[in-house]
Amino acid sequence: TVIATPTVAASNSINFKSIKIYPKPTHGLIWIELKLLSTKSLDILLLNEMGVVLNKRKQKMILGEIDLNLDLSLLPSGLYFLKLITENGNVWIEKVVKH
Repeated sequence: TVIATPTVAASNSINFKSIKIYPKPTHGLIWIELKLLSTKSLDILLLNEMGVVLNKRKQKMILGEIDLNLDLSLLPSGLYFLKLITENGNVWIEKVVKH
């Protein structure tokens, strides 16, 4: 388990209690565990190195928490970016490497 630090964040930082994105690197599934303050929903985007959105989902928070996975097993090996956007427009971007 890796506790992530932001690769890039907007000027308005996300008010979070904790964020875990693992395993890094991955061979397929990545798990996202978030505990955020004052957020009801979150857009989760997976982008390739060129910034093209490969997967997008809107996720509702349950008591400020999310525990979900993304399946990268059908994607080629390489560098990807996981972009999390709150309904307030706060952004968190994390690098994910797939082997």
